[in-house]
Amino acid sequence: MLGGRWDLVYTTEKEVLSLIGDPGVAVYQRIDSDRGSIANSVVFGDGKRFDVTGTIDCGNGRSRAEGDFPAGLRSFFEFTGASVTIGGFTVPLPPVGKGWFVSVYLDGTLRVNRDSRGDLAIYLRA
Repeated sequence: MLGGRWDLVYTTEKEVLSLIGDPGVAVYQRIDSDRGSIANSVVFGDGKRFDVTGTIDCGNGRSRAEGDFPAGLRSFFEFTGASVTIGGFTVPLPPVGKGWFVSVYLDGTLRVNRDSRGDLAIYLRA
């Protein structure tokens, strides 16, 4: 159920918080759990975009709550590539980031995550 494209509709993550709700910006995530890939994209109305790609391990199912770790479907990720596209030119950037997120709620249309930094994210299936 985790695989597919998910549109970010709410987050507490400071890096993208200001972008949510701007009608000229799309923020989404693609997960292919069979291939073990994850991609985050920020696409601006004027054609500029920022993309991050990486690997994901969706684990072996649900995890128990332990300490600061919430219960749910735990997935570990590591970003291995990044790029910015402006004016039709794509420039590679060094990737930054690895961690985990727990899908504390997941159904066919809605996903609610808590991540390793304590941020909350709510996604709707595209």
